[in-house]
Amino acid sequence: MITPFNSPETTVLGAVFVFYGYLLKVHGVTTLVAGFDEKSEISKTTAAEMIGEFALLVGVSTISFGYLMSIINPSFGNFGLLYAAVVMFAALGFTYRVNTIADRSSQPTTESTGSRSPEPSD
Repeated sequence: MITPFNSPETTVLGAVFVFYGYLLKVHGVTTLVAGFDEKSEISKTTAAEMIGEFALLVGVSTISFGYLMSIINPSFGNFGLLYAAVVMFAALGFTYRVNTIADRSSQPTTESTGSRSPEPSD
């Protein structure tokens, strides 16, 4: 297999994530997202953009990780576990971010009437 960085695993896996992120971010293909419902609080375009950006980030960082490991140390060793932990914590943070956006969008908004509230007197 021809890979640019002597690391076929990270190159192929990263390329899959980059392609997945491209389909989501650019083309808005939300059928690739497991469990996405058209009736959810998050709009289709917002979900596709956020998940696409995250997938692109993971894909590029996976390819970069493989490149760095081929230069520094051909056997991944504990660096692979460290990278997996970083991606896992990033996914947890991403999940929290998506849920806070969903919570914000489901809260009722109050429209401003344009009147100012009275200022307290001393």
